[in-house]
Amino acid sequence: MVTDSVLLDNYGRGRQEAMELTEQFASEQSLPHKEVLRLCLLSEEMIGMVREITGEFEGRFCIRGDNTGCVLQLVCETFMDSRKRRELLAVSSSGKNEAAKGFMGKIRDIVENYLLFYDEEGQQAFQAGEMDAGFLSMGMDNKTAGGGSNLLDMQMWSFRRYKDSAAKSGGNIKETDVWDELEKSIVARLADEVQVGIKNGKVELDIFRKY
Repeated sequence: MVTDSVLLDNYGRGRQEAMELTEQFASEQSLPHKEVLRLCLLSEEMIGMVREITGEFEGRFCIRGDNTGCVLQLVCETFMDSRKRRELLAVSSSGKNEAAKGFMGKIRDIVENYLLFYDEEGQQAFQAGEMDAGFLSMGMDNKTAGGGSNLLDMQMWSFRRYKDSAAKSGGNIKETDVWDELEKSIVARLADEVQVGIKNGKVELDIFRKY
């Protein structure tokens, strides 16, 4: 089953409709009440992330699945340019986006970076080290994390790969911070997988949940 899609933007449009769509999907699949609540929490986290995306933004939200599992899907477009992104980074003393706190904040940062991939200035800024690629690289597979000269080499970020990388990081402070971050995140605890990638020239965010 694939639901209808709901148009979301970072001004709050579509929020209520998306939540109603989640409840309708859960009802049609005859899911137990606890599972309905979990799906609503995941949808709410995704919608909340949308409202924090920088610049003019639109995304289409839908749900694919059945009574065994589903994917919450957001296909994103933006009118943000790299100048706006640089201005955001400039307000931070570290030169990085300090607003990207917590798991979903960092997912949002990946989405924002991906939305700049087709902007030549955005690619140059990334290659010059003006954007923080640390969280990105931990979720990339070996093929896409190899440091290619073009950002299009980095097609897909995966939560599973991120957790695997964190588990192999050697028990240092960064690893401790990673696990603390994951334990506090609703999405990290409820989702079986989260993927962010480029598909047909648009950014796609998928949150997977098995019942």
